Amino acid sequence: MQQYIQNLIVNIEPLIKPITGYCSGATKQHIRIPLEDVNPMLLAFLNTHNVGIRLVELFYIPPKAQCGIHVDYVPDGQSGDYVKLNWQTGGKDSVMRWYEQKDKLITKEYSLSKIGSKYMEYAVDEVNCIYTAAVGYPSIVQVCVPHNIVNFDEPRYVLSIVPRHFTSDGELGRAVSMVDAIEIFRNFTV
Repeated sequence: MQQYIQNLIVNIEPLIKPITGYCSGATKQHIRIPLEDVNPMLLAFLNTHNVGIRLVELFYIPPKAQCGIHVDYVPDGQSGDYVKLNWQTGGKDSVMRWYEQKDKLITKEYSLSKIGSKYMEYAVDEVNCIYTAAVGYPSIVQVCVPHNIVNFDEPRYVLSIVPRHFTSDGELGRAVSMVDAIEIFRNFTV
């Protein structure tokens, strides 16, 4: 069975100011967070595990809303296994769902999000739900499989970090897979 989520015990706030201070309102929001707003302690923690950050983004989902079913852009030709590190605030009882495409022969095109990241969206009738889980704080989540969030009575803020391995010359390299992430953070899993 593929692993879709792994909750972590990492007692480091991800940003230097509260996540909720970046957005508010009644509508869904997707915001790029500057790398300089990441807590230096988190950067140091990731660096000790030979991991850097390619992108930091914040999603706001109001009560009783959900995001569309989608796959995040698959970098560098990787397929089927690519993770993000998520920190959730609010969103009591919200769940993340993962899906499989019903007709795997149908190809989809990537779209651009409001912040310039790529994603591939699916209609509800194009997929079957294969796994559902509550999301902890923080967590490693699989984003290379169709997925979405269903929110209930509270607004939900999610800071999402796109991790990359460092190359031997200190540059950001390939994306971190779930297998890699579980090994990298094995001492911090719940």
